[in-house]
Amino acid sequence: MTNKKTLLLLVGIFLMPVLKAQTLYVPNGTSGIGISTNGNVGIGTSLPAYKLELNGTGTNAGIHLLKSDGVPASWYIHPGRLGNGEFSIGDDNQYRLVIGNQGNIGVGTTNPSAKLEVYNIAQSGHLLLSTNDNPSADATRIDIDFKVADRGHTVGRIASYYDNSAGGGYGGLRFYTRYAGFLNERFRISSNGNILIGKTTQANADYKLDVAGKVRADEITVNTSGADFVFEKGYNLRPLTEVEAYVKENKHLPDVAPAAEMQTNGVSVGEMNAKLLQKVEELTLYLIEKDKKIEDLQKQINEIKFQLKK
Repeated sequence: MTNKKTLLLLVGIFLMPVLKAQTLYVPNGTSGIGISTNGNVGIGTSLPAYKLELNGTGTNAGIHLLKSDGVPASWYIHPGRLGNGEFSIGDDNQYRLVIGNQGNIGVGTTNPSAKLEVYNIAQSGHLLLSTNDNPSADATRIDIDFKVADRGHTVGRIASYYDNSAGGGYGGLRFYTRYAGFLNERFRISSNGNILIGKTTQANADYKLDVAGKVRADEITVNTSGADFVFEKGYNLRPLTEVEAYVKENKHLPDVAPAAEMQTNGVSVGEMNAKLLQKVEELTLYLIEKDKKIEDLQKQINEIKFQLKK
């Protein structure tokens, strides 16, 4: 009991310069500071209801922590200093953390509008989740889960992954949704920036978007070069006899990939559209050429008919 009283006395003496006008109450038997009849320590109250209770008004309703040697530090812990029934922690420059009277937590803001609101100036760090590298499979990942609390169901997850720390590090993000009681990865952003939907690996990393399944859209715009070169002077338009021989031998049009290659490697929409346009423009040239020949033949027929009528 004597050691306890001595310790409380030392605590009181240490806090006296900070508390200034406040009164410190300690358990019975310690003279010179005050008396508490219930065995609790009170600062600013003679009847503390807890082992340690601080009571004050205005800016005095809090704790001020100072460090004067080395790198000086000055921190404050306050209830209701902003006048809204909140709890705040700050230094001499600003409030660093605020818990609002509705339970919202603000970091960098004194009026949080959500359960957690983090504010920082633009182009500065806002929220950082970190862990240590673990060489075990998938052990370095960091998860952010979304849960229906009363059901105990995690309905979504964003998970980071990290590979090959010796090579400078490679990492990406994976996105999960819940279906039939299980979380399943739906898509990922790989370390090279490629997006994989319905699959976790790529056979060819040249594709920025790789989808295992069907894709439907109202409109897709594809960059392409077109095929206007067909109408340039000097374009080598194959004779139809040459095209016929090529088709008989290869079973596909010149400059167009065979079906087997398309099935293996897929088809570039932009490249295929350009090839199809090239063939349409070649057909147009063939038709123009044929039309001229038909006109010449028609003139010859008309001339023959005229001669026969004489």
